[in-house]
Amino acid sequence: MSVVGGRGFWNFFLLFFGMYLFVWSLSGLKESWTMAFAVDGKENLARDYIGRMTGNPLSGLCLGVVATALVQSSSGVVALTIATVAAGGMTVAQAVPLVMGANIGTGVTCVLVTLGYAVRRREFAKAVPVALLNDVVKTLSVAVFFTIEVSTHALSSLAVYASEIVSRLPVFGFVFSGFPDMLDVVIMPVLKPVGGFFGWVFPGSAYGALGLGVFSFVVLILGLELMGAAAENVLKGNASKYVHNAFRTRKRGLMLGTSFACILQSSSVATSLSIPFVVSERISLREVYPYIMGCNIGTTIDPGQIASYVKFGVVGLSVGLVHVLINVFSVVFWLGIPRVGEIPLAVAERISGVIIGSRNSVLSLIILTALMFFIFPLVVIYIT
Repeated sequence: MSVVGGRGFWNFFLLFFGMYLFVWSLSGLKESWTMAFAVDGKENLARDYIGRMTGNPLSGLCLGVVATALVQSSSGVVALTIATVAAGGMTVAQAVPLVMGANIGTGVTCVLVTLGYAVRRREFAKAVPVALLNDVVKTLSVAVFFTIEVSTHALSSLAVYASEIVSRLPVFGFVFSGFPDMLDVVIMPVLKPVGGFFGWVFPGSAYGALGLGVFSFVVLILGLELMGAAAENVLKGNASKYVHNAFRTRKRGLMLGTSFACILQSSSVATSLSIPFVVSERISLREVYPYIMGCNIGTTIDPGQIASYVKFGVVGLSVGLVHVLINVFSVVFWLGIPRVGEIPLAVAERISGVIIGSRNSVLSLIILTALMFFIFPLVVIYIT
């Protein structure tokens, strides 16, 4: 009997170890970007983008997309936005498009995870729709609420009004301001030495960032392999029903996604964790839909985000509530209105079909990702 093929403790150990490697690899990819920027004296690249924010909402939206796609953290970009608003660099209304762009930009992580299945066409074909559904939901949501905000400033006005009420609650800051980042507690003790090693081997060179990025992607594939193989054994037989029960109703999937993203403090990681289950056919794309929506809410109310909201008082709460309201209203819009919720599913399946049906599906996905997260937003920024 092989190690992965065994039952019981070993399978659960390998499942969670695979999850750890998976989450570590995402942090490693993010750190590699940071190293690359540092080499060119651009440690504060995301902050520079935000600082160049103009009065054009469309430009702000695209800045949010690019900045978040680069640093792979909507939470980080939102935190920088809050700090900029607090410093008087922009108004809450100007920050709203940037926060919306951050919601779109964080979807690039799921695409990176999907590329981990590129060598196995059948599994790749099942993973692509999950990543695209995440991107489609966020993009369509932003299209709807961006139009409303630009026309009426309803979101920013509601957020400012609500933050003034919430800020009067005396226990709010006391309870939430001291939470540590749960991912950093278990990831950074390993990531820092590894990043330091590549920086030591290639001092003052972009090759250190490249080396860490490649190494992290290899770890990502290894984590996926362990999770997929171990989950296949753990979920055999009666255990499968627990997975189905967790996603059986929209409410359960929504709550599960919200809880995971809140605990992990990352919607990208929480969403990506569902991909192996869809690939293994334990859950369907339709069943994972509410879970993805829940992940988008969870990342706006995790302890780290709440701490960044509270830190800057009413201003921080205002921008933070914009982040929350966008994703809460998205759930109400897509899951609460009959038939409307079918639109993202149909769009994601249609685009996935075109990509998978192309001669080089991996290259097609990479091109689409580059266009969506980098080329098109940068063109709009340049024009505006």
